[in-house]
Amino acid sequence: MKKINWKSILGWGCAALVAGFIVYSNMQEQKALQNSGKKNVYAVLPISGPFTEYVKVVKDTIKLWQEDHPNAPFQITYLDSESNPSKTVSMIHQMASDEKNPLFITSMSLINSAILPVVERLDGFNFAITMTSIKPEFKNTHFQKISHSGEDELVPILNYTKKFKRVALFYTNEEFGLYSEKFITKNLENTDSKVVSVIPIELSSLNNRIEVIKGLSEKPDAVLVLGLPTMGVLNIIRELHVQEYTGTIIVSSSFVHDYIVKTMENNMEGIIAPFIDLNQLDSQFKKKLSAHNININFSTAELYDVLNIINYTLENNQPFNQETYTKMGKWKGVAGDVIFPGNGDSLYPFILVQYKNGEFVPVEE
Repeated sequence: MKKINWKSILGWGCAALVAGFIVYSNMQEQKALQNSGKKNVYAVLPISGPFTEYVKVVKDTIKLWQEDHPNAPFQITYLDSESNPSKTVSMIHQMASDEKNPLFITSMSLINSAILPVVERLDGFNFAITMTSIKPEFKNTHFQKISHSGEDELVPILNYTKKFKRVALFYTNEEFGLYSEKFITKNLENTDSKVVSVIPIELSSLNNRIEVIKGLSEKPDAVLVLGLPTMGVLNIIRELHVQEYTGTIIVSSSFVHDYIVKTMENNMEGIIAPFIDLNQLDSQFKKKLSAHNININFSTAELYDVLNIINYTLENNQPFNQETYTKMGKWKGVAGDVIFPGNGDSLYPFILVQYKNGEFVPVEE
């Protein structure tokens, strides 16, 4: 007779109890929200994984907004995307399938694109932040992007890059990196600027010394590093300094985050990046962030705008659909006007900034 493995049975039993408790707790939380009369809004964020510093800023910004709006008609429930699209889809099905017209705030293009078919099936609506592009063939109407577009940050980069004769381009091999590479190389054709190196960087790559040496062998007077600020990409910038490169380094807007600056230390000095126009930043919003030690960046501004827009939509009994925001045309955001051109897209005013003596300042053309 086979011996019973009581340890295994107890282990599975404990796991089942924990899972059941989590589901029960979530159900109780949703019930409490319903009884309070407040709308539930799911904030789907990469809480665990490599973006913990980013998520901390997001949560601190939400907390700040809630303190300023204690009587807001909605409450936030956090869900961990783990930067994993399939897990996120499954979790949303579990959490929101019984709700009428559920609302979501999601972060990062990878997750935003993955969950929208689910949001559509649930007849819900999603506000997408840090989503830089929308594919032309994308027909889903159950979302509104409250984020800068690829062009918002790439046009200033392109115009500045035209000052240089020889350009080396590094890009991350993912959606935004690929988009950036195509945009820059196409628009520099038939100009006085020549792209002398185009080098893709895998997201899993950590040591890119060989790629940097290859790029510098073409003697560029400007280096573009576009895409996500992965460890491998950050090491490209470090290696440029090791190789004593003295030309101009231009990066994507994601490098402006405070946790990236702290990670890079002295290697950030002189780097140029697209950023929100600090001259348009709401003075009261800036003071609040400073008082709470929250870094000023485009993600912070986009999130604060999202919360204000959800609040406005609920208080004015407006439907959550793209038509509502297309008719609105624009929203006076905390970092300038957010433009809604239609089809769920949005535009933010971006300028170029340079890191000098511990802070970002507008680039002097």
